[in-house]
Amino acid sequence: MDPTDLLHSTHATLTTLITHLTPAQWHTQPNPESWSPAQILAHLTAVEEQTIARIESLLAQPPSPPEQLAQTEGQDALLLRHVPKRTRQRVPSPPEFAGAPTSPTPHEALARFAAARAQAIALLTRDGLHTRAFPHFAFGPLTCRQWLLMLAVHTQRHCLQIEAALNPATPD
Repeated sequence: MDPTDLLHSTHATLTTLITHLTPAQWHTQPNPESWSPAQILAHLTAVEEQTIARIESLLAQPPSPPEQLAQTEGQDALLLRHVPKRTRQRVPSPPEFAGAPTSPTPHEALARFAAARAQAIALLTRDGLHTRAFPHFAFGPLTCRQWLLMLAVHTQRHCLQIEAALNPATPD
C-alpha cells in the first residue's frame, strides 16, 4: 500500500478534530492514564519529527543488510491491521515520545505537525525507502517506506483516541 493517501487523510482528520477545540478541551485529560488532545498532538509531532530525521539519515547510508530487509516482509499488513485499532492492550510510548505539550494553542501545534507531515509526504518521492530499515520497538524492523506508513496509521490511532476523549460515552 502506498502511504501517500493515508498520510493526507489522517492529517485532514486530525486537523478537523483539533481545529475547533476550546481551551478546556485542548488541555483536558479524560482520565489520569489518558493524554489530552494537546499531549496527543505533541506526541504525534515528536514521533513524526524524529522518524523523519532517522529516515533522512538512513537514506544517506548504504542499504540495510538483506537479512534485515527480509524481516520487513508482511509488515505493511501487520501495521494496517493492528496499529489503528484501540481495542488491544495499550502499548506504552517510549519516554522520548511522551506527550509533553510544546505549543500553547491548537493552531500552533497543528502548524508544527503540518510541517512535519509535509516532510514525511515529500520523503515518499525519495529513492531507497525500500532498501533501508530500522527497528520499531514493538514491530521489529520496518523499511523507511513502512515507517512512513506507520506515521499514518499511528495518527489514525490517536485520532480515535481524541474522538474518545471528546465523546465521554466512547471508551478510551
